Amino acid sequence: MNIAMWLIPTELAQEIATLFIMLSGVAFMLRMTRAAWSLIVLAVILLAMEPLLEPMVEAAIDVGWDEGAALVQQLPWWVTAIVAALFGLLVLKVVLSFFLGRRAADNAVGTLAADGIRTLLSIFLTAPIRIIGGLFRSINR
Repeated sequence: MNIAMWLIPTELAQEIATLFIMLSGVAFMLRMTRAAWSLIVLAVILLAMEPLLEPMVEAAIDVGWDEGAALVQQLPWWVTAIVAALFGLLVLKVVLSFFLGRRAADNAVGTLAADGIRTLLSIFLTAPIRIIGGLFRSINR
């Protein structure tokens, strides 16, 4: 799979800007003026950056996304999973800080990360005990 497909194609910039403007209208109706103005500014920036993004994307594709893709494919699955989880938390934090504010987003993402770590630790710490208990139960039957 080509990593360049993950980038926003420059042909979609106008459609994405239109979506941002429509979402800002909804935000204005819900009296979320800060978010609405942020969406409008984001749409204007996206439209202004479109002529600059196209040569950069083409240059990045020509230089060697294939080498980067080969590096990612050589990594162990658990490293890729950790990087993907961190990237997901980062994206969630950006979206939440856009709508709720920075401190609320920090609190929400921190709580989510702590719950995930607690769940993983409980699974890894109790799994050997459950396996041994299952073996003893199967032997005693």
